[in-house]
Amino acid sequence: MSLLAQRVQLDPLVPADLAAFTELHRSEEVTKYLSPPRPLTEAESFRLFCQVLGHAQVRGFGYWAVRHRDDASWLGVVGLWYPEGWPGVELGWRFGPEFWRQGYATEAAQAALAHARDTLHLTELISIIHTENTRSARLAARLGMTLWQNRSVGEVGVDIYRWSEDDGDPP
Repeated sequence: MSLLAQRVQLDPLVPADLAAFTELHRSEEVTKYLSPPRPLTEAESFRLFCQVLGHAQVRGFGYWAVRHRDDASWLGVVGLWYPEGWPGVELGWRFGPEFWRQGYATEAAQAALAHARDTLHLTELISIIHTENTRSARLAARLGMTLWQNRSVGEVGVDIYRWSEDDGDPP
């Protein structure tokens, strides 16, 4: 199912998105706060992409490719992630640095959150964010998420932000 926002369209990831996905994960800026905190090799990107596609098949929800509505250019990914053992359904996002500070991530994440709430009837979402990733923390706050937990994942400190239906509708 595709979702529309003011300037972006969210389309389910398909095999044709592999090249753009791989290019996104080659960026040191994009992967700085991920695990591992380094650019992914082509083989690693392929495995991650297949994992993301498989997750969507098993769970019935996953990541979308975010494209600009004017020209269908590929901006990044946003979506819902809930692998076995995860502390909750996670709303996550990754965009190329050339698209940062333009509001695309906010638009896409708001559309994904609305879909999670209104279509999937989820009553709670989390975002797991590296403690030093202030840009993503600000986005989580714009989505109406509040800091819920601090944890360590391996040697990395993360903040878990949470949106709950009990806290009211997101802005």
